[in-house]
Amino acid sequence: MSLAAAAAAAAAVAGASGRPAATVGAGIGLAVAGYVVSAPFPLREGWKHAQYIAPWNRALGGSPLTDPAEWWRCTAPLGLAALLMGCALLAFGRRDVHAP
Repeated sequence: MSLAAAAAAAAAVAGASGRPAATVGAGIGLAVAGYVVSAPFPLREGWKHAQYIAPWNRALGGSPLTDPAEWWRCTAPLGLAALLMGCALLAFGRRDVHAP
């Protein structure tokens, strides 16, 4: 689910800029930033609450191996992915691409 948000961010940047480096950087940047916020932030006392904004925490929070999946944890990453894909569709619709 959080990878869907990273892929949607890459698609939105691809539609807006058209540059491969920016596209890859956006997708990888969102995935890594989400993991960094989710993994080491809880270790520091003052940064514990920041982990709840990360898509990784939304997808893997709670106890997914022992308890059933909670449907509301899926809505944040998938909602972010849907919003970014909508932006990508708008950006690709405005691009002027011609066949040679």
